[in-house]
Amino acid sequence: MSKPSFDTLEKIKAQYPQVNLEWLVMGTGQPLRGALYPVSESSVAGVSEPDIKPLGKPQREDPGLQAALAECQRELAIWKEKAETYKQLADDRQTIIELMKKAR
Repeated sequence: MSKPSFDTLEKIKAQYPQVNLEWLVMGTGQPLRGALYPVSESSVAGVSEPDIKPLGKPQREDPGLQAALAECQRELAIWKEKAETYKQLADDRQTIIELMKKAR
């Protein structure tokens, strides 16, 4: 597996300033900077903070969360359908333009 280049890290930092690059590159400290995951001076000095364990499946399902997720999935499906419709309209428009050019 290759490692990200410096340019790639700069782009990540520019796009996602809340990401702790030390965590991204070295695996030490917290993944995010800010109120929830402040980057302490101790992690910069070489003393690592506790590792973050990957999130697993929640112990119990939250019905409100499940309903919100289902709603987001429905809305995403609608937007995907709209995007496909607009793509088809753009393709049709381009075809009409090309036919009109040939007709001249």
